[in-house]
Amino acid sequence: MKPLDGEPPSRPGQPEKGSLSRTEGRDAMSGDGLSDRPKEDPNRLVRYVAVAAGDGITAGWVLLLIAVEMDVQGFGTLVKTAEVGGLALAVSAGLTAVTFGMLGIAWRVMAMLPHED
Repeated sequence: MKPLDGEPPSRPGQPEKGSLSRTEGRDAMSGDGLSDRPKEDPNRLVRYVAVAAGDGITAGWVLLLIAVEMDVQGFGTLVKTAEVGGLALAVSAGLTAVTFGMLGIAWRVMAMLPHED
């Protein structure tokens, strides 16, 4: 197509004015309705795993706090009276977060699998 007066010529690889780009033309010609569907969120899997891990971490920390308050195996006494009690609680909270976070992810993934009857 010849450029009109005063219009710069189109560069190679760019669609000319008024023509469809490669993807627009393909979608319009295919007729499969893909262009009408809403786009899926690319971060859906990341959010799914993060929420599952957060659920597990929360459950683990609740159980840890219950264990501290009930003084299971003297752990509550250690945390409240020892010089390094805060460090013991921090290390326990970190390990509990990792363990229960992975448990939460595994639980949600297994719950997502189809049931075999």
